[in-house]
Amino acid sequence: MWVMRWQYEIRDLASLPRVRGITCPPCMVGPWWLRRVRRAAAGRDCCWHHGVNWHLVSEAAIGIALQAQASGTPPEDAFDALDLAACGLTGDDQTGLILLLGPGAGIELNDDDPDHVTIYEGHHRITAMRDARVRRTVIQRSEVTPA
Repeated sequence: MWVMRWQYEIRDLASLPRVRGITCPPCMVGPWWLRRVRRAAAGRDCCWHHGVNWHLVSEAAIGIALQAQASGTPPEDAFDALDLAACGLTGDDQTGLILLLGPGAGIELNDDDPDHVTIYEGHHRITAMRDARVRRTVIQRSEVTPA
C-alpha cells in the first residue's frame, strides 16, 4: 500500500517558474506593467488575491513550517494543530494562510524534470505574491511512500 505524504518547503519566489495561462481577473493578465496599471485603477479591490497581505501571510507560513520541520511534525499534524486566531491574521489573510499550509491546498510544483518545472496549483497566489514583491513563501511537496 502506498501513502501520499506532504512536506513544507520554503522557497524564494524568484526560483519558481513564471506563471502562464491565467485568463482572469484582468489585474493578473498581461505583462507586469499592464497588470500594475489595472491594479492601480481598481485599488485593493481588484481581486481577492491582491487583497491578501502576502507579506504577513508568507511570514506566518514560514514560521509555522520551520517549527514543524524542527519538531519533526508532519504538515498534516501541524496544520490540524494550527490556531488561526493565535497567528494574528484575520479575514482573507487567514484564508491565504490556509491556502499555503492546508494539505493539498498549497502551491505545488512538478519539478521531476529540472528543465521543465511546472506549477500544478497556486498560479494566482504566486502572481499576487510577486506583484506584492514577497521574496519567500511556503510550497508543498508531495511524495508517495510505502505505508
